[in-house]
Amino acid sequence: VETEAPVETEAPIETEAPVETEAPVETEAPVETEAPIETEAPSDAPFTGTPVLSVEPNLGSAEMELATPDGSTETASVILAKDGVIQLSWMAEGDVAGYNVHIVDTNGSDMVNQNLTNTGASLNSENLTPGMVYTMTVTAYFNNAETTTSAAVHFMRPAPESTEVPAEEPVEEPVEEPIEEPVEEPIEEPVEEPIEEPVEEPVEEPIEEPVEEPADSIYSMDDPNSWTSAIDADSDGEAIAMIQKRLVEWGWLGSDSYAEGKLDDVTVQAVIDFQNACNESGLSVTVTDASNPSIDVPTLHLLFNADGMKITP
Repeated sequence: VETEAPVETEAPIETEAPVETEAPVETEAPVETEAPIETEAPSDAPFTGTPVLSVEPNLGSAEMELATPDGSTETASVILAKDGVIQLSWMAEGDVAGYNVHIVDTNGSDMVNQNLTNTGASLNSENLTPGMVYTMTVTAYFNNAETTTSAAVHFMRPAPESTEVPAEEPVEEPVEEPIEEPVEEPIEEPVEEPIEEPVEEPVEEPIEEPVEEPADSIYSMDDPNSWTSAIDADSDGEAIAMIQKRLVEWGWLGSDSYAEGKLDDVTVQAVIDFQNACNESGLSVTVTDASNPSIDVPTLHLLFNADGMKITP
């Protein structure tokens, strides 16, 4: 029996070698960033600066030994003020409500102690004792703040230099010895007995009554205590003239704008402007009524104060 020829089988199909895949690329680790620095929130507290003080004009300063409240001494810088009108000033940065100005001398006696809102005042050097050191302390008060700041400055009016000429030593003159003259013995003369003369009785002369001279003005521009009552249109014309003179000196009244010795409208308005400025500076006075003008005693004491304080527009 014929057998069938064997069937040829196909050669096995060669499979492609597996494709090698690339190794995954390593990525860099993320860089850690620093956490943001927290800044402090702005404070709502108001800025309060220390007052800056000055004394002008001056001759510079000198280092001096000053006594302290505890009885010891300390070396401090003292400003040497020039003669004439001295300008004192103070200024603090911030929302300032007002200042307390306190001036004392070496003995601790008060010269000025006032609450003010302005930043300066003038002082006549004639009111300072030469060689005496004065200390001005200024305390600043601030709106919406419980704290205060203060500063102090020392100043003085220098004592005048001595101009005495040294005395010459006396030259002793030779003293001559006295020559004794012979003394004659006195010859006693007979003494006559006095004859009493009749004494006339004194005749009383009539005494003339003294005539009263008109008294000088009771008002003074140098003595605030001489102003004891309010001044109105019916007051002494000399007193009104003194008020007008002071208003002209301080710049509140024009020199040729008023009737001397009369409380006219121009003078009354100058007084009202002066009083309003005093009230704005913390010096409480009553403002004059223009329809019935009368200048009160506190206003007169400020116009003729003995502290050397000059209040200008």
